[in-house]
Amino acid sequence: MRAAELAERITGAMQFGEKWKACCPAHQDRRPSLTFKDGNKCILLKCFAGCALDEICQALQLRPSDLFFDAIDRDPQRRKRASQQRERQRQALEQDAHQEGAVIDALREADYFIRSRQGLDISQWSHARLDAELNALADAYTLLEHEDLDGLR
Repeated sequence: MRAAELAERITGAMQFGEKWKACCPAHQDRRPSLTFKDGNKCILLKCFAGCALDEICQALQLRPSDLFFDAIDRDPQRRKRASQQRERQRQALEQDAHQEGAVIDALREADYFIRSRQGLDISQWSHARLDAELNALADAYTLLEHEDLDGLR
């Protein structure tokens, strides 16, 4: 919840810059004594008549934990959707990491393959083997060249 959402729950709340002012719902108020605004992690509340946070929250039918921006939603369907979205994000990150690992493995294999073919005596190779080895070397060089052009991920 943010301060603007809290203001919707309090009759007559008015915004002044980043702060809001309203009559405190925890006591009979004729003039606005409650101020609130968004802090770094939660809504900051102050009743200048001296009402405690618990009293203000109770009057608004809130828990103090509801004032934190990352508070758990009470609606089970929204909680379920949020949980499913977090799971999809986790799976996507895991898949990206797996794909990144596969790319790194392929690059490592290509580099090893090229190095392992240096200095070999090919004078006894058949044309078919020579053709296959040169095609495999070309593929390895192409893979490494594309990585150099794309840069590291």
